[in-house]
Parts: sequence; structure tokens; C-alpha cells
Amino acid sequence: SGLSRMSLLQILLLGIIQGLTEFLPISSSGHLVIVQNVFGLKDPHLFLDVSLHFGTLLAIVVVLRKEVASLLKGIVHFLFYRLRGEQFKIDEECRAMARLGGLIIIGLIPTVLLGFFLRDLFTLFFGSLTAVGSMLVVTGTILWFTRTAGQGTKETGTISLLDALIIGLIQGFAIAPGISRSGATIAFGLFRSLKKEAAVQFSFLLSIPAILGAMFMEWENPLLYDGTLLHVVLGTIMAALVGYICLRILIRMVNKGQLYFFSPYCWGAGCVTILLSFLLN
Repeated sequence: SGLSRMSLLQILLLGIIQGLTEFLPISSSGHLVIVQNVFGLKDPHLFLDVSLHFGTLLAIVVVLRKEVASLLKGIVHFLFYRLRGEQFKIDEECRAMARLGGLIIIGLIPTVLLGFFLRDLFTLFFGSLTAVGSMLVVTGTILWFTRTAGQGTKETGTISLLDALIIGLIQGFAIAPGISRSGATIAFGLFRSLKKEAAVQFSFLLSIPAILGAMFMEWENPLLYDGTLLHVVLGTIMAALVGYICLRILIRMVNKGQLYFFSPYCWGAGCVTILLSFLLN
């Protein structure tokens, strides 16, 4: 397969690109497609892509470990006492976390539906540099509009049903390479008047089951049984380390209202990619 032709150095480079681009709002899948095209690897390597996403998933869990732990603890306590009919033992914190868990599930519904019904279209996009370039331009424009987003008033506890559905829908569209998942979901969180911290937290908590789901979908991929498994593991570790650093940087930039700083890069990268598609054809 194309993956077995890739050297360890190339896979590590893809791991670095994944870590950089998953959290900096410039589209990881878009950059992976560009690099794979430049390497002359025309087929989209979904298994490698999913493995590198697992690396950045580890980074999310480490950075948001307190939020993830209290969310899981809240859901477990809530369910445990509900099933025993001891609702009076459920405190406010558990109720809030159980509600947040419910909103994450609701947010996942449009993501899953879009992923299912538009899967063929998204797969087509993975093979098209023109599509990737165009989507990068769209990402840049979405980020640019965050300049006009106000301070936001909603905490994680006051996110509405509609907020969750809209952010989940945007996450679904971000399956298209070139649309930054982190950038688009945080931006729409800000547009929906979420506080900066809440927009980041909801975006990344929503991404955890989405990434796990994508990994599960690709798990039967025959590339898993290639001799390159060790290379893929090392690429995944690289993605996790670089991702951890970049997620820290992103959180700081969102808090300072600097998400739109990435717009010129996305516009430039998009235009170069579209130009590259004509040159490579």
C-alpha cells in the first residue's frame, strides 16, 4: 500500500503537522492531504489520518483532564442515583455535568448524520487539492468574523440545546478537509455568545467522542496489519506531544480574542493549494 512506501521520517513529519494543525485553527486534515499530495501519495490514508488524530485526542484528554474527569464522574453519579431511585442524593454539580453530557450527545447527532450522509463527498474532497484550498479560504473567513464576537455570557452550564446542535452541525461540516474543526466550532461557540473558556471546553469535549467514533469506523482498515504499525505509533506519539503544546497556545490565544490572527495564513495556504492543484495536474 501507499502507507508502506512512506518512510518513518515522512510519518513523523505528518505527526508534527497533525499536532500543529489540529489545534491551531488551520485544518489538520487539509494539511495532511496537501503533504500527501506533495509526497505523491494520492490515496487518502484514512487509517494513518485516524491514528494521528488519536495522538491529538490524547493531548486533549491531558490538557482538559479536570473537565473530562468531572464530566465522567458527574454522569456516573447521576446515572447511579437515578437508577437506584435516590434522586435526592444528586448534587448540583452532578446535575450540571449530566446535562453537559446530554448536550454533548445531542451535539454529536448532526455530526454523525453529516458524516454518514456526506461520507462519499468528504472522501472525494480528500482527493482534491482544489476542494481543500477552497475550504481553507472558508476557514480563514469564519475566523476573521470572530473579531466581531462579543465577550459572551454563557458558561458551560448554560449552553442551550440549540447551541449544542449548531456547534455539532459545524463539527460535521469540518470533516471536509480544509475546514478547521477546532477553529470553526470555537468560532460558532463565540457567535452563540459562549464565554471564550466555555467555547473552547465545549468544542474539545465534543471532539473526544467524534474522534473516537472516526477511529472505530476505520478500525478494520487493512493498513493496520502492515509492517508500518511501529512507524504509525511513533507518528501518533509525535502528534500527541506537538498537539499538547499547540492546544495550550490555542487556549491562550482564544482567551485574548486572537483567533482571527490565523485568517491570513488560511487564506494564503488556501490560494497556494488551489494554485498547486493546477500545477500538479
